[in-house]
Amino acid sequence: MILQNDLTRGPLFPKMMRFAIPYLAACFLQTFYGMADLFITGQYYGAAPVTGVSIGSQVMHMIIVMIAGLTIGSAVSIARALGAKDEKEAFRLMGSAAALFIPFSLVFTGLLFLSMPLILQLLQTPPEALEDTRAYLTICFAGVPLIVLYNTVSGFFRGMGNTKAPMTFIAISGVVNIFLDYLLIGSFHMSAGGAAWGTFASEVV
Repeated sequence: MILQNDLTRGPLFPKMMRFAIPYLAACFLQTFYGMADLFITGQYYGAAPVTGVSIGSQVMHMIIVMIAGLTIGSAVSIARALGAKDEKEAFRLMGSAAALFIPFSLVFTGLLFLSMPLILQLLQTPPEALEDTRAYLTICFAGVPLIVLYNTVSGFFRGMGNTKAPMTFIAISGVVNIFLDYLLIGSFHMSAGGAAWGTFASEVV
């Protein structure tokens, strides 16, 4: 049986806490990238790079929330199948989710690149921060398929009742992001682009 945290048996409250707390921690850590990028950029650079990272991280936060919301449905469907002791249906749903979200991630990424001028205009990006914002978003948009992949796989784990594994994945990635931010921004002086490359590399991890 692949169900790792059976919520259909035993006392509900402690099981729900074991499920919910790692889930909430993972949600916070997934939005932590932008906070770390902004904080570390502010330690080494002035207004323009900080503004670029700030605007870019807000865009990425919105994208992450959107992707996380889209993948919740697969987790719920998988959990229902496993609760009904139908592992075959659960695996079918995992395959369907992968078949849906992989091409979606590529199409969505392409649309983001095409709409970047409009995004920069709608956010009223200051002219002095335009290049830094564009550099940050260009690199981060390339990592959108990785964000979709993480959330899809995390949905599989959560459907099985396991929220600790996704939390562990994103915690390790967050530590890598902070290390790379200090290396690329502080040591290599790569400004907003360095913050974005740190985020991209940590998503690969």
